[in-house]
Amino acid sequence: MIGTVKLNTTPSNSELSLSGNTIRVKLSNPMANIITYAATNKDISLTAPVTPSTSVTLNVGTYQEDNNALVYTGTWKSRTSNDYDNNALKLGTATNSAVEFTFNGTSFEWYGTKANNRGIATVYIDGKEVKSVDAYASCTAFTELLYKPDTLASGTHTVKIVVSGSKNQLSSNIQIDLDKIVINS
Repeated sequence: MIGTVKLNTTPSNSELSLSGNTIRVKLSNPMANIITYAATNKDISLTAPVTPSTSVTLNVGTYQEDNNALVYTGTWKSRTSNDYDNNALKLGTATNSAVEFTFNGTSFEWYGTKANNRGIATVYIDGKEVKSVDAYASCTAFTELLYKPDTLASGTHTVKIVVSGSKNQLSSNIQIDLDKIVINS
């Protein structure tokens, strides 16, 4: 719904007319007794949901985790170490945290860490779920190729990598990371 919602409240036990109101709220405790509160009327503006847009299209090349064409949502932490490509990566630590990018080409490569505290990510290409990637490994391996799809039709594609919240039963965590993305022609 897009528009304005009129929210009116009353501190009494009287009925609120729906006339002119979009939402009616009456507060009571579990015994159906009213709760005393200060009545407040509000107009709440609703707009279309904001979705991250990847306004920059990646072309053939290598892109580090901090490139502005990579749009992160959810909880991501920056990590630095000499073990990472270009000494840095982004670590997604919460379920549904995602990174999204648009590229022009036929394929991409996602590099990150495999370790005993890594989880499973879901990869979407052009809005379709294509792969679950398990980044668990008993021994830590940095700058590993985590996923490369089969060759796609030449053109513009959108990729979304999501922390699924699932993990290998041997893993101690669900986190997923992104060290770099390589775009192929």
